[in-house]
Amino acid sequence: MNIILAWCTVVVCISLHRPTEAVHSTEASARPESFPVFVEGKVHVSNDGPTILGSIATFYARLLDNDGNDLESGEFLFIWQDESYFEYEDLSNTTSNFTWKYSKDKAIGEHTVQLTVYYYYLLKRYADSTTFINITETINGQLEFAEGNATNLNSDIFESNKMLQIIASLYDPSAYFENADIIYEWKIWNMSESYQLVTVNKPRISFNFTVPDKYEIDVFITAFVPEDKIYLKKLGNFNSSVLIKDKVSNLQMTGSTQVTTGETRQYQITCNASLPAYLCSHLSLNSSCMNAVDGCVPVELNDTCSAMINLQFNASGTHCLSVNVSNDVSTSGIGQNIKVKKEIPHEKAVSITIGVLFGVVCCIISLYLVAQQVKKSRRTNIEVANFDFQQNESGSNFRMFTHNVKETWKLFSSKMSSKQATEYRPLMQEDRDL
Repeated sequence: MNIILAWCTVVVCISLHRPTEAVHSTEASARPESFPVFVEGKVHVSNDGPTILGSIATFYARLLDNDGNDLESGEFLFIWQDESYFEYEDLSNTTSNFTWKYSKDKAIGEHTVQLTVYYYYLLKRYADSTTFINITETINGQLEFAEGNATNLNSDIFESNKMLQIIASLYDPSAYFENADIIYEWKIWNMSESYQLVTVNKPRISFNFTVPDKYEIDVFITAFVPEDKIYLKKLGNFNSSVLIKDKVSNLQMTGSTQVTTGETRQYQITCNASLPAYLCSHLSLNSSCMNAVDGCVPVELNDTCSAMINLQFNASGTHCLSVNVSNDVSTSGIGQNIKVKKEIPHEKAVSITIGVLFGVVCCIISLYLVAQQVKKSRRTNIEVANFDFQQNESGSNFRMFTHNVKETWKLFSSKMSSKQATEYRPLMQEDRDL
């Protein structure tokens, strides 16, 4: 009999204009199981909780196909149910929104809301799902932070000596506190000393943290909500902690700016910053410093903001050593040009040294002989039987000069050959005799 009545109802609904408004009922509608099987899909269910007691909670549903895509069309019956408080039927297309006000004190806590969706014409089940909502006694919300015009919700680490905006953000999707009188009382403190701020009707404050440390921030909220010619008192407390750090500053580099290929040099890096900090360095063969972060594996600095970099220079030219140091709140970079000269080979250096020394010795001997010649030429010449003694004396002096140069070169070459053979050879007796 129920099946026949249900079928008649469906036929009448098809022939007449169907109602567009939601249907409210506390009794289950007839849902015959003898009709052809329809394809089942999915339904996504959500709500705007948490919701403070006395305000409006909203539930949302949208239908999906089996691939998870939004269903484009159709007519469906949505049945919302909280076993302790309500059952609501909504005739709609592929979406449904439902609102409910939890006003009794016993409603505080978590609630399970069940949704079942049927094809409207034949009342065959399409999908079902569950959502959970939390009804609270106190005001919902959180603390938010902003530096300049940017609101930062994902970090609790900020720079010292920089104005920080702290905002008490109430979560009120139903505008329950739109006409309420609200009082804010702030407290900011750390382990070593306490800061106390009291501000009326100020959901946003500015504070400059000058000392690096971890701080606790509390805001106590009292709201008076007008309702039925009376004011309901609602309380709330938002809490958060922030870590304040010094930025990287006074970054300096000391070390040689002129080196020779093959040499190893040390470069000292120092800075001021809250630790830990991270150091990256990059040596490039050009005068333009590159970003030291590119392709760098950072070195962590935990004890002091300083490090020693050891570098070996294998190529000549102008190099640039660039260094970046960063921590949680900042980054800083520095670069230094280093001129690398090509090393002269040892054998070539010895040959050059020998040549220079030989030239010096020859110059000294030449100057000495010239001086002697000038001195002799100033003496009174005595002519005897018209013999040309001066010509013979001049030739004798030239031969003596040539002989002395040759003997000096032989002696010098012998000494240098002996020194190259063994640099640390003990002094022999024949050397002493010389």
